[in-house]
Amino acid sequence: MKRRIATQSSFAGIPLQHVLGLAAFLLAGCSSGVPAVKNPDMQEIHPAQPGIGMEDLTEGHDLYTARCGTCHNLPDPVAHSPEKWPHLVDWMKDRAHLDSTQASKVLGWVLSERARLTAK
Repeated sequence: MKRRIATQSSFAGIPLQHVLGLAAFLLAGCSSGVPAVKNPDMQEIHPAQPGIGMEDLTEGHDLYTARCGTCHNLPDPVAHSPEKWPHLVDWMKDRAHLDSTQASKVLGWVLSERARLTAK
């Protein structure tokens, strides 16, 4: 019986180093280079929409940071107009695995934080 000498591991015929390189590339693309959200304690923030309380804003902030920063950097709340944010959140909610209530809380936080930042 002849002994087989392993010279290089492979995965489905692809050299292991290529598989590992591709995996590292994909993980880096989906890693969050998420900058810290500047107002984590909700200081000086007031709901920009009626019927949203501080608990909703806190949850919206946490969802925004956790879900929206999974595959890309978090956009600055002032990067888009108050009229554009609802469309963006609606467009991204399925990708971020947000239900309608969660998406509403994210939107509430983004609009409230945007109002706080632009009031200064």
